[in-house]
This record gives sequence, C-alpha cells and structure tokens, in this order.
Amino acid sequence: MNDKIKKALVYTAAIVLIYGQFLSGHGDLTGETVIIKQQTLAGVKADEMIQGQPSIVYFWAEWCSVCVQMQPVISELIEKVPAVTVAVQSGNDQRVVDHLNKHALDWPVVNDVSGEISRYYQVQGVPMILVLNRSGEIVFGSSGYTTVWANQFKLAIANYWPKF
Repeated sequence: MNDKIKKALVYTAAIVLIYGQFLSGHGDLTGETVIIKQQTLAGVKADEMIQGQPSIVYFWAEWCSVCVQMQPVISELIEKVPAVTVAVQSGNDQRVVDHLNKHALDWPVVNDVSGEISRYYQVQGVPMILVLNRSGEIVFGSSGYTTVWANQFKLAIANYWPKF
C-alpha cells in the first residue's frame, strides 16, 4: 500500500473517531427539549437548574465502574456549567447520598429509582451525557467515557451547531 493511501486511511479514521467523540447525536431525541419535573435530592427543581444556557444532563449509576471513572470529569464540568445528574436505578435516596458522600461528590442529583426518566430519554447504558443548548434542546449525546475537553467543546458550540 502506498504512502498516500495509508495517510488517507489514517486521516479518515481520525475524522471518524473525532466525530464519534465530539459530535455524536442521541438518536430521535436530538432537538427535543429536556424536561425533568422531579426535584434534586436537595429539593431544587431540576428543570430550573438547566434553563437558559448550555448545560448538561448526566445519567449515571452507583454500581457503574465507568461512572466512577467519570466522576472527576463530571465534577469539573459541574463547576463550570449548569448541570443535573440522574442516578439511574441506584437504590433509595439514602443509598445515593451515601455514594455521593463516599466519593465526596457535590452534585445536583435526581434519583431515578424506577428508571422512568432514563427510559424516556432512551438511556441504553450509563454513563451518558446529554448536552443542551440554551433552549434546553438536546444537541449532543454520548455514552461511555468522555473527556472534559470533549464535553467543553460540545458545550461551546451547543447554540451554534445544527442538531444531529
């Protein structure tokens, strides 16, 4: 195989990987407005926390090992942007609070004990992040581990990028 073809294949693979990491949508829900009527464990209306500016909704579970690896990423994002996290079928409120305390996490959490919220937003697995524009519409979504900088990039362009 000549060098030009090898180089073209490498560039093509890089573009596919970058697209998958940065700009993947979330199926049929992209463009839908996120509405989470439940309150966080602290008693704050979740909807009010993510209105009016680019924000994230992070679905996680206390039993998920990849979610544990994502904790520093999410904690850093939560310091910078509005966010709501959703604990998916992670037990009762006290179990979720115990998990947050054990890992020193200061997150706004809605406890999705029954999985109703995650089913509505078609969460196939955790962790999953939805990036919303200032109108609260889903612009990007990704499952699995993602980096701080990938999510910051998505947030930066959330209001300008076409919905996928």
